[in-house]
Amino acid sequence: QLLGATFPSLVEPLVSERDIFLSLTMKSSMAVNGCRRVVGVVGKGHLRGVLTALNEDHSGKFKKLTWTPSRAAAKEKVLGVPKILFDRLVVDTIVFVVLYELWVTFSPWR
Repeated sequence: QLLGATFPSLVEPLVSERDIFLSLTMKSSMAVNGCRRVVGVVGKGHLRGVLTALNEDHSGKFKKLTWTPSRAAAKEKVLGVPKILFDRLVVDTIVFVVLYELWVTFSPWR
């Protein structure tokens, strides 16, 4: 409550979204392990929000809450290859071709 009164713009990303993320993680753990119960350890500041979030439907929010630019970039693909790897292959190929042409042009063994 003190945080909300002092810095209201921080409450959503630091508290509310964290509560939803923690509840989704607990639900995921239950689903993956086939359990009816799961134990979650949360701080007092998150307890009420997590309990509320556990009883709400937050379908589709896990991706939004875990999205990062680097993760998104790693998932981009070009011709079925991760874009980061594809870009590196293009650069390495260009460097190889240039070096090969220089070697062929100036090689004393020709």
